[in-house]
Amino acid sequence: MPAQQKELKWEKPVKTLEQALSKLAKGAKTLQFQHRDLAGEVPTSYSYEELEGYVANPQIGKRGAKEIFKALESNHTCVALDLSGNDIKGKNAIIALCEMLKVNKTLRILYLENNQIDDSACKKLADVLKGNNVLEELCLSGNLITDAGAGDLAKGLRKNRTLKALWLNNCKDIRDSGARKLGRAANCRHKSCDEFLLALGKNHIRESGFKRLAYASGKGKITTLNVEQNKIGARGAKYAKKAVKRIVKKHHADGKERQWFLEGNRMNDDDLEKIQALAKDDVKMFGSNPAEHEKGSVVERASAYVKHHVFTRPRYWGQGHFDPEDKIERVL
Repeated sequence: MPAQQKELKWEKPVKTLEQALSKLAKGAKTLQFQHRDLAGEVPTSYSYEELEGYVANPQIGKRGAKEIFKALESNHTCVALDLSGNDIKGKNAIIALCEMLKVNKTLRILYLENNQIDDSACKKLADVLKGNNVLEELCLSGNLITDAGAGDLAKGLRKNRTLKALWLNNCKDIRDSGARKLGRAANCRHKSCDEFLLALGKNHIRESGFKRLAYASGKGKITTLNVEQNKIGARGAKYAKKAVKRIVKKHHADGKERQWFLEGNRMNDDDLEKIQALAKDDVKMFGSNPAEHEKGSVVERASAYVKHHVFTRPRYWGQGHFDPEDKIERVL
């Protein structure tokens, strides 16, 4: 996980807009508004009674979001904001978000998962990204984003020098065109952008889009690549092998950790095993070899599942009190 997340500890979510604004006024470093959990994933530090209230809590909506964004324009303490699953949509809310990002100098982490954000909003966000030199992580997973929105975000990414992570998992319709544009943009970023996570899991990407992503990863411009549960087939395995060979050479030169998530695609077992063999210890492969699911004890496999499906989701990164072993029973 990104280094900056290791030290970040999210405070417990607030339940009302008044609480959110009060926390910001008192100098809170993180703000997470309690939201509906559309993906079925819930904060692991709470009791079942607390979780029941968590899921049932009403959404903040676009009006509440506008007030939070307005408060953040003059805020100098908050570094992380999570408004996932809160029905933030509409022209005015997005405009308020963009205006805030233009003037705020402290917000590094922004999670807007599952908010019905569409391509028109991505175009506005992309324009802001071009000049923003603060934001490091942006999660837009589960939104109404297509190739057009991904292409616009790619334009913003190309000129941005600070963004280290972009999540676009499970969007409406991101295919090869959007993946290619994001791969090209990542590859053309400034040489100082040497650490980048790009998550495009659960989309509709095939070999053509993966080729450009793999190339950028091989060049060292994408250090963590998530393309799990797409439609990448045999030709994609060839691109993966070429990229892994480049990565191995680069790893010996810079020592940086690389991670790939390939689970749930259409590559055959033999190709996946060859990719894993080429990667050695220089690239950590997650879910790349179906045979690995049969190895180890039940507890070991459950622990690996939790670490994969929890720690690769941004909402849980930085929860320093979380111990994967505490939740193993849920997946046994």
